[in-house]
Amino acid sequence: MKAYILGALIGGIIGYITNWLAIKMLFRPYKAKYFLGIKVPFTPGVIPKEKNRIAKSVGKTVGIHLLNKDTLIKALSNSDIKSKGKYILNNKINKIFDNNFTLDLIFANFFKREYLSLKNKFINKFSNEILKFIIKEDSIKNISILILDKVNIKLNENPIFINKLIEDGTLKNIILNLFKKYKYSGNLQDFINKKISLELSSLVVGNKKIKDVLPKESMNLVQDLLMKEKKYIAEEIKIVIKKDSVADSIKKVINNNIPSIVSMFLSTDSIYEKIVSETNNYLDQDENQKIIINTIVSIIANYSEHSFAELLNKLPKDSLDELVNNITDYIGNKFFEEKNIDNIVLNIENNLKQYSTYHSLLISIDNNYEEKIKNILDDGLKKIFNSQYFSSFVEKSVEKFSDQLLQTSTNDICYNREQIINKIDELVEKQYEKFISENAEEIVNIIDIPKLVEEQINSFELSYGEKIILDIANSELKAITWLGALLGAILGIISPLLANFYM
Repeated sequence: MKAYILGALIGGIIGYITNWLAIKMLFRPYKAKYFLGIKVPFTPGVIPKEKNRIAKSVGKTVGIHLLNKDTLIKALSNSDIKSKGKYILNNKINKIFDNNFTLDLIFANFFKREYLSLKNKFINKFSNEILKFIIKEDSIKNISILILDKVNIKLNENPIFINKLIEDGTLKNIILNLFKKYKYSGNLQDFINKKISLELSSLVVGNKKIKDVLPKESMNLVQDLLMKEKKYIAEEIKIVIKKDSVADSIKKVINNNIPSIVSMFLSTDSIYEKIVSETNNYLDQDENQKIIINTIVSIIANYSEHSFAELLNKLPKDSLDELVNNITDYIGNKFFEEKNIDNIVLNIENNLKQYSTYHSLLISIDNNYEEKIKNILDDGLKKIFNSQYFSSFVEKSVEKFSDQLLQTSTNDICYNREQIINKIDELVEKQYEKFISENAEEIVNIIDIPKLVEEQINSFELSYGEKIILDIANSELKAITWLGALLGAILGIISPLLANFYM
């Protein structure tokens, strides 16, 4: 009996130690051991020695049989995952609504430190895109057409504004003020003076004759006018002859030209009186008056054959300047006479009243006014849109708009929370299902689970790998160890029995 107990005890101890050592040798030692330069057998342990092969095998097994694409897609499509995702999403949305976050705060929390940089990039990008779009030829053309369409609508309306200015006297006051301004500023006189001087210079340079400048019918008009006034002219000649200065000149001529013997019988005064009497008789006759008028007209006609250069050269410069100034003053004074101004204002008002639209008024001024306005508008838009000022204006406007938009709170833009949440849920679920059906398989293939598992296992420290296995199979390994003790004890009992049986 004692032999059986001792055999069982020794066998149990041997079995326990053997299994315990075998389990330890799965992991230990971690590295090969050497004695006198000779590698100690069974070092390193099985798992450290075959770590790469085990990792590759486990990765392949997991990737093919456990976490294959079908399994993952099925897991991602699981209703529990969808429900949990929906629950998390709803909690996040409700939190945003409950706190009434602004869009600025939401983006700041989401993008963290990158938010300001992203915001500035967005403003710059958006501003540049707007500018690129606006400065295109087609865009400028379309904007110009849009503006012109609006302008044309107004231009084809009844000129109520102009009529109102006429009715309440505003237009008259404006014109009168302009006349006063020009009258006292001297601008009109300067304009007339320069205009006359320029015209005279052009006549001299062009070597034009006086008759070339005068209207073709001017000589006939002069002759008709003089013929109508022939009696008046004849009377004026009579008066001139009787003037003291003229009488003295005539008498002097008589004294210088008659012989002395004649002067003994006829006095100078009697001869002068005789000449005056005969001249008066001559001037009283209608035929003689016509002869005088024709003579005057002939003299004027002959003089009109001269060039303006000859005429002006005969005049002293001071006299010419004085003549120009006198003409200027005469025209200016006539122009600013109250009756003339009233007539001008009245004519302007009457002319304006004739037009039923602004368009008809502008057409009367310039038939091509629409084309000119279009060209001016196109050029103006190009200069504006390509200016640094407009570029800064767009950027500041985008920045201001962005700031205003970002200060909008969630409750300001979402009045029905439940409806918004449902819409977001529907959208997310739809996109999620679309992703699962169209992209999940591709993503899973890209992940390469076998390789991922293999790399992860290889990255573990041997001690950490040992701990994982022992934590998972600790009780089973202990059972194996004690099973070794049990088997050893049984063999320890069987050995004496067999020995006694054969002896």
